[in-house]
Amino acid sequence: MITIKWCMLYLHSLATFSSLWLTGAMMPYVYFPACAGFTVGLLPYLNVSTEIQGYIGIGCLGMLALSLPILFENRQRYLVDNYKITRPISRILFYSLNVLFVPISLFWVFSIIPEQISARQQVFQLLPCPTETYFHHSVFVLSLDHTPIITYLSALSTVSVVQILFFGGHSLTYLKTDAKKISITTRRLQKRFFIVISIQLVLPCVILFIPVVYFIYSMLSENYNQALNNISFVTMTLYGSIATLTMIFLHNPYKTFVLSMCPSFQKSSVEVVKPRKWVRRNAVSITTPVSF
Repeated sequence: MITIKWCMLYLHSLATFSSLWLTGAMMPYVYFPACAGFTVGLLPYLNVSTEIQGYIGIGCLGMLALSLPILFENRQRYLVDNYKITRPISRILFYSLNVLFVPISLFWVFSIIPEQISARQQVFQLLPCPTETYFHHSVFVLSLDHTPIITYLSALSTVSVVQILFFGGHSLTYLKTDAKKISITTRRLQKRFFIVISIQLVLPCVILFIPVVYFIYSMLSENYNQALNNISFVTMTLYGSIATLTMIFLHNPYKTFVLSMCPSFQKSSVEVVKPRKWVRRNAVSITTPVSF
């Protein structure tokens, strides 16, 4: 557990910051299939540009997705004997590529931002009946061409999924077939821990993956549904809560500690054992002096 704690800390730090940024600082309101929207959080009142808000918000979600291969690589490195990253310089390069992939690729996406006044007019033609809020806020248009956005989302998903399948599949295969140098008990514990970590990581990722699929579908089909746009972004902000709940209920020490704070659980778990009457009588009869 010690070897993976820093990777888990990195993941949960990103999840916490992303949730606070999206739900408090930024609070985006988007108009897919148009790559446009505005923010109503704290940062607009501090005169922070929507471009900077979007770059950090989208970047945090992308780095969150690419933090998962780092954890699976960590488990694979400590489990298997071959096809793993062994040299420290190679590991630093692997971590750096996963961390820097999102900011570098996003820089390319944000470098082709169109002129905003004419872009808003074209978005209005694409969405003939937007919500009333479109006319009361300064809408930021990220791109009029869907190709860069779809390319970024597709590349991010592919890079993350391919790495997870390789490191995760290799580790699981090793635990099932090749882990002969360790005892059966140790192998069983390692296998259980790996499965628990996999569920803890993959289940919250579904929360991110489903909205991304909808966004790509909306851009390709040019289907505008503001209700689904809002639901998709609300779903993405649930990542932190789902990740925390899965961590608590999949690991017994965390679950026991949290449940011990509930009064009803304390009453049901603590049993008061009272001595029976015959035990007390026997104890008295033994300790009481007997006179003849």
